[in-house]
Amino acid sequence: MIVKSICIGSFIAALNGALTYGAARWAFEKRHKIFYGVFFGGMLWKLATLFAVFLFLMSNPVAHLPSVLLSMAAVTFLLNLVEVGLFYKAVPKANGF
Repeated sequence: MIVKSICIGSFIAALNGALTYGAARWAFEKRHKIFYGVFFGGMLWKLATLFAVFLFLMSNPVAHLPSVLLSMAAVTFLLNLVEVGLFYKAVPKANGF
């Protein structure tokens, strides 16, 4: 049950990471205001998803709650580091350096 819960949490976090990275990548070519809005909106979306999963699992205990939430938090943190690193590498290219 715990391994299944870790896989569920990791999958949800990976799906969220892919969606928010895709949105931020789209906004990267737009104005700064749009990019930062999408980037920080994606962060809020990830937190809202974590809270929604928490609420769902509190009312429907179909998975081990701590395993799902901890795996979601860990994978989200790692994907945020990767996302920031990818944008950090892309900034000099976008500015012509």
